[in-house]
Amino acid sequence: MVELRLACVGGLRQPWCRDGAELYAKRLRSYAKLELREVRAGTPAQDSQRLAKAVEGCRTVLVLDRAGKELDSGELARTLATAMDLGRVPIGLVVGGADGLPAEFAPPGAQRVSFSRLTFPHELFRVLLLEQIYRAFTILRGEPYHGGH
Repeated sequence: MVELRLACVGGLRQPWCRDGAELYAKRLRSYAKLELREVRAGTPAQDSQRLAKAVEGCRTVLVLDRAGKELDSGELARTLATAMDLGRVPIGLVVGGADGLPAEFAPPGAQRVSFSRLTFPHELFRVLLLEQIYRAFTILRGEPYHGGH
């Protein structure tokens, strides 16, 4: 089972975000071992250091950044599949805080990727990310998607 490590600045304060994140994290357990590492928010430099430490040892790191390479669901699935096929695991996924991440943040093996040019609240984005990872695994396995059930 592939190991995914999700590194995020701060926790989820909104109950509906916590509920959504827990729903998709639970669904992901059939496909991957998901480890969540929340780091305490600080200055941009502190956030960068803490997040880099949280994904230390990951052989693939996807840094979620509005300015990164825009991916659709199928491309995210293929990106994860390629990392798994090449043995570039564990896979780290990094979500910045309310102010995003500094442009120079680049842990080893990092790729900057984007789901959209839109700016999302970081708590909501965690839910979206977990949903998209779940969707990616259903795509890879050719399974029907049950996102809302």
